[in-house]
Amino acid sequence: MDETEDPAARFTDPDEIARHPELPAERKRALLERWRSSLGEQGQEGPASNIWERIGRALEFLDTESGGREQTHERVLHGPGMAPDATPDGTGRER
Repeated sequence: MDETEDPAARFTDPDEIARHPELPAERKRALLERWRSSLGEQGQEGPASNIWERIGRALEFLDTESGGREQTHERVLHGPGMAPDATPDGTGRER
């Protein structure tokens, strides 16, 4: 993939970039940032807001992979309350 290619044309979901086993973290971040910038300001609202949020979660996931933040990858990718460890006992079930 060259520097001018649109990440959305090659990848179906930002998570696909974040989990790609052969791309270095810097490359993943660059692709995700390019995808987000291609959405522009309108990406934060309307139909593109879902992909905007997923790109943000993928970028946060990269922070966890590099040791930048203390979060589980499931919580980052799926949001608070969705991860199996979202409860204090780590079961994902309320007591």
